[in-house]
Amino acid sequence: MTQLYMPKVVPQKVAKAIRKDAQISPKVAIEIAAFLRGKKLDVAMRSLDRVLEMKEAIPYRRFTNAIGHRKGPMASGRYPQKASTEFLKILRNAKANASTNGLSGDLIISHVAANRAAEPMRGRAKFRHQTKRAHIEVFLTEAPAEKKKVKKEKAAAKPAAQD
Repeated sequence: MTQLYMPKVVPQKVAKAIRKDAQISPKVAIEIAAFLRGKKLDVAMRSLDRVLEMKEAIPYRRFTNAIGHRKGPMASGRYPQKASTEFLKILRNAKANASTNGLSGDLIISHVAANRAAEPMRGRAKFRHQTKRAHIEVFLTEAPAEKKKVKKEKAAAKPAAQD
Protein backbone atom coordinates (compact mmCIF):
# COMPACT_ATOMS: atom_id res chain seq x y z
CA MET A 1 0.00 0.00 0.00
CA THR A 2 1.44 3.37 -0.97
CA GLN A 3 0.46 6.78 0.30
CA LEU A 4 1.24 10.21 -1.11
CA TYR A 5 3.89 10.91 1.52
CA MET A 6 5.80 7.69 0.82
CA PRO A 7 8.86 7.65 -1.46
CA LYS A 8 7.95 7.09 -5.10
CA VAL A 9 10.80 4.73 -5.93
CA VAL A 10 11.51 2.14 -3.27
CA PRO A 11 14.97 0.58 -3.67
CA GLN A 12 15.35 -3.17 -3.99
CA LYS A 13 16.97 -3.70 -0.58
CA VAL A 14 14.84 -2.10 2.12
CA ALA A 15 14.21 -2.99 5.73
CA LYS A 16 10.87 -1.85 7.13
CA ALA A 17 9.46 -1.56 10.62
CA ILE A 18 5.93 -0.37 11.27
CA ARG A 19 4.23 0.31 14.60
CA LYS A 20 0.48 0.81 14.63
CA ASP A 21 -1.35 2.53 17.49
CA ALA A 22 1.70 3.50 19.52
CA GLN A 23 0.52 5.23 22.69
CA ILE A 24 2.44 8.44 22.11
CA SER A 25 1.41 11.90 21.06
CA PRO A 26 1.24 12.31 17.27
CA LYS A 27 2.74 15.80 17.53
CA VAL A 28 5.80 14.51 19.38
CA ALA A 29 6.08 11.58 16.96
CA ILE A 30 6.06 13.96 13.98
CA GLU A 31 8.83 16.08 15.50
CA ILE A 32 11.01 13.04 16.29
CA ALA A 33 10.44 11.68 12.78
CA ALA A 34 11.60 14.97 11.27
CA PHE A 35 14.65 14.89 13.54
CA LEU A 36 15.62 11.32 12.48
CA ARG A 37 14.90 11.57 8.76
CA GLY A 38 18.01 11.05 6.62
CA LYS A 39 20.36 10.19 9.49
CA LYS A 40 22.55 7.14 9.82
CA LEU A 41 21.00 4.49 12.03
CA ASP A 42 23.81 4.39 14.60
CA VAL A 43 23.82 8.19 14.94
CA ALA A 44 20.03 8.27 15.31
CA MET A 45 20.01 5.60 18.02
CA ARG A 46 22.83 7.34 19.87
CA SER A 47 21.01 10.67 19.78
CA LEU A 48 17.79 9.07 21.07
CA ASP A 49 19.79 7.57 23.94
CA ARG A 50 21.08 11.06 24.69
CA VAL A 51 17.49 12.33 24.70
CA LEU A 52 16.63 9.70 27.32
CA GLU A 53 19.58 10.93 29.42
CA MET A 54 18.31 14.52 28.90
CA LYS A 55 21.61 15.61 27.33
CA GLU A 56 20.26 16.36 23.84
CA ALA A 57 16.87 17.87 23.03
CA ILE A 58 14.63 17.12 20.08
CA PRO A 59 14.20 20.38 18.12
CA TYR A 60 10.57 21.34 17.68
CA ARG A 61 9.99 23.12 14.38
CA ARG A 62 6.32 22.63 13.65
CA PHE A 63 4.51 22.52 16.99
CA THR A 64 6.30 25.29 18.88
CA ASN A 65 3.51 26.96 20.85
CA ALA A 66 4.76 27.78 24.39
CA ILE A 67 7.89 25.64 24.14
CA GLY A 68 11.00 27.19 25.63
CA HIS A 69 14.43 27.55 24.07
CA ARG A 70 17.20 25.03 24.72
CA LYS A 71 20.98 25.28 24.84
CA GLY A 72 22.84 25.06 21.60
CA PRO A 73 22.02 26.02 18.04
CA MET A 74 18.33 25.10 18.20
CA ALA A 75 15.50 27.43 19.13
CA SER A 76 12.85 25.39 20.92
CA GLY A 77 12.84 21.75 21.92
CA ARG A 78 11.95 19.10 24.47
CA TYR A 79 13.11 15.75 25.86
CA PRO A 80 10.25 13.34 25.01
CA GLN A 81 11.07 10.23 27.07
CA LYS A 82 8.15 7.94 26.24
CA ALA A 83 8.19 8.65 22.50
CA SER A 84 11.97 8.21 22.34
CA THR A 85 11.73 4.74 23.83
CA GLU A 86 9.07 3.80 21.26
CA PHE A 87 11.25 5.08 18.41
CA LEU A 88 14.25 3.17 19.80
CA LYS A 89 12.20 -0.04 19.79
CA ILE A 90 11.17 0.57 16.18
CA LEU A 91 14.73 1.34 15.08
CA ARG A 92 16.05 -1.83 16.77
CA ASN A 93 13.32 -3.81 15.02
CA ALA A 94 14.22 -2.26 11.66
CA LYS A 95 17.91 -3.04 12.27
CA ALA A 96 17.05 -6.69 12.94
CA ASN A 97 14.93 -6.76 9.77
CA ALA A 98 17.87 -5.30 7.84
CA SER A 99 20.21 -8.04 8.98
CA THR A 100 17.57 -10.63 8.05
CA ASN A 101 17.16 -9.09 4.59
CA GLY A 102 20.92 -9.14 3.99
CA LEU A 103 21.63 -5.43 4.33
CA SER A 104 25.07 -4.70 5.66
CA GLY A 105 27.30 -1.70 6.14
CA ASP A 106 26.05 1.74 7.07
CA LEU A 107 22.26 1.96 7.22
CA ILE A 108 20.40 5.21 6.57
CA ILE A 109 16.88 6.07 7.65
CA SER A 110 15.57 6.77 4.17
CA HIS A 111 11.91 7.14 5.15
CA VAL A 112 10.26 7.77 8.49
CA ALA A 113 6.67 8.90 8.92
CA ALA A 114 4.38 9.46 11.86
CA ASN A 115 0.63 9.76 11.43
CA ARG A 116 -2.33 10.24 13.73
CA ALA A 117 -4.12 7.04 14.69
CA ALA A 118 -7.66 6.53 15.95
CA GLU A 119 -8.30 8.08 19.35
CA PRO A 120 -10.43 5.68 21.38
CA MET A 121 -12.70 7.01 24.08
CA ARG A 122 -11.93 5.93 27.62
CA GLY A 123 -14.05 6.05 30.74
CA ARG A 124 -17.78 6.09 31.32
CA ALA A 125 -20.58 8.38 30.26
CA LYS A 126 -19.81 11.42 32.39
CA PHE A 127 -16.00 11.35 32.54
CA ARG A 128 -14.74 10.57 29.05
CA HIS A 129 -11.41 11.41 27.55
CA GLN A 130 -9.51 10.42 24.44
CA THR A 131 -6.09 8.82 24.37
CA LYS A 132 -3.43 9.94 21.93
CA ARG A 133 -2.00 7.43 19.49
CA ALA A 134 0.26 7.45 16.44
CA HIS A 135 1.27 5.17 13.58
CA ILE A 136 5.02 5.06 12.89
CA GLU A 137 6.88 3.56 9.95
CA VAL A 138 10.62 3.41 9.28
CA PHE A 139 12.48 2.33 6.11
CA LEU A 140 16.22 1.62 6.20
CA THR A 141 18.48 1.43 3.16
CA GLU A 142 22.19 0.97 2.66
CA ALA A 143 24.31 4.09 2.49
CA PRO A 144 25.70 4.75 -0.99
CA ALA A 145 29.39 4.03 -1.34
CA GLU A 146 31.45 7.16 -1.00
CA LYS A 147 33.23 8.14 -4.16
CA LYS A 148 36.92 8.73 -3.79
CA LYS A 149 38.10 11.98 -5.23
CA VAL A 150 40.69 11.45 -7.90
CA LYS A 151 43.06 14.33 -8.37
CA LYS A 152 44.03 14.87 -11.94
CA GLU A 153 47.59 15.91 -12.33
CA LYS A 154 47.84 18.98 -14.41
CA ALA A 155 50.74 19.24 -16.74
CA ALA A 156 53.15 21.85 -15.46
CA ALA A 157 54.26 22.88 -18.90
CA LYS A 158 51.95 23.34 -21.82
CA PRO A 159 52.96 21.53 -25.01
CA ALA A 160 54.99 23.76 -27.31
CA ALA A 161 53.17 25.04 -30.40
CA GLN A 162 54.49 23.51 -33.57
CA ASP A 163 55.26 25.88 -36.45
